[in-house]
Amino acid sequence: MPVATVVIRMSNPVERVEAQRPRPSWIALGTLVAIGAPVAEILVAWLWDRGVISPEPNGPFVQTLQSGFTLELLLAPLGICLIGVGARLATPVRWIALFALCSPVIAVLWFTGAASLGGLAGEPF
Repeated sequence: MPVATVVIRMSNPVERVEAQRPRPSWIALGTLVAIGAPVAEILVAWLWDRGVISPEPNGPFVQTLQSGFTLELLLAPLGICLIGVGARLATPVRWIALFALCSPVIAVLWFTGAASLGGLAGEPF
């Protein structure tokens, strides 16, 4: 059974270059989605520790931030995928490398946010 091949022909060489150029807006959006929640939690914990803000430890604000940890488990891979699409990664090896490099960074940020905010709220784990 023959396999059909689709070939996209671009007559203009500028179009060809544009098709291969990374999209910085997608990369920025992916970075924001992937590390936005842990960085926000670290920032709130830092401000709370310095006395700039004083939320109740068991109040709705802190509870909302602490419940966001499970949401981050879904947002982190989505953000990494947006980074890969924005960088126009084409091969599986590059995708594996992207996940291998980004996952530990996000895990450290996630753990730091959980530990610092939970520690200040009186519930480290």
